[in-house]
Amino acid sequence: MLRLPHRINDQVLPKVDVVDMREEMKYSSSLLSQPLQEKITEKLARKEQVILMLNRRGYASFLMCRSCGYVPQCPNCDISLTVHKQNHSLKCHYCGYQQAIPESCPQCQSKKSGTLVMVVSN
Repeated sequence: MLRLPHRINDQVLPKVDVVDMREEMKYSSSLLSQPLQEKITEKLARKEQVILMLNRRGYASFLMCRSCGYVPQCPNCDISLTVHKQNHSLKCHYCGYQQAIPESCPQCQSKKSGTLVMVVSN
């Protein structure tokens, strides 16, 4: 295994903030959290550059209920199922398990429009 015990020029690790997107999505339909949007705005105001990288397979990383935060999981692997829009399904990329995208939330039974949202980060 390759080890990288030191960062280039001994730079310190960046500060990492974890944001609960379940809370964020209660108030906004944006895929970017409010703190991330603020940081991007600050950087651009200082004429600095910003790059966002998205590494995923499928249409969206996973499906989440806006009402209760439920995320459909693979019954075999216990990981979130990936949204595949072409065949309107949720799929596990580990074992191949597949199911249809539910019409309402399986946990809270919410059927309001926009309850199940596709989230593009996993």
